[in-house]
Order: sequence, then C-alpha cells, then structure tokens
Amino acid sequence: MDNWLVKARCASGLTPEECAHVLRLSHAEYAVLEEHPGTVSLNELWALRRVFNHESRLIVWEWLHEFEEA
Repeated sequence: MDNWLVKARCASGLTPEECAHVLRLSHAEYAVLEEHPGTVSLNELWALRRVFNHESRLIVWEWLHEFEEA
C-alpha cells in the first residue's frame, strides 16, 4: 500500500526523479523519503507543493489532518 507521499506524487503524474530534482536530491536520497515519508521536512514539503497538483495537495492535507486525531 502506497503512503501519502507516493500517492501525492503519482496523483500529480510525477516521477521520483522529477521530485528528487525539485528537492535537489539524488534519486537514492529521494527514494529514502518515499520509504520513510515521516522524515519529509516542512521545507521539502513546501518545495513539493510547487509541483503537486490540487489532488496531490489534498492528499497531503488529509495526511496532515491525521495529527488532529492524535
């Protein structure tokens, strides 16, 4: 099952390489983020929002709302 980061990337039709480029990371470094999406920094999330479409932003927003339930 895909996590929120993979779902958001796919909803925007982006490749891992494109997201890595936006974040100025190597493909391997970005792959680690997708494996451990809880390690995405706010700065990285801010950079990704520039390339994420509306559907992807909703996926991220829904994930962020999970913090309210804790």
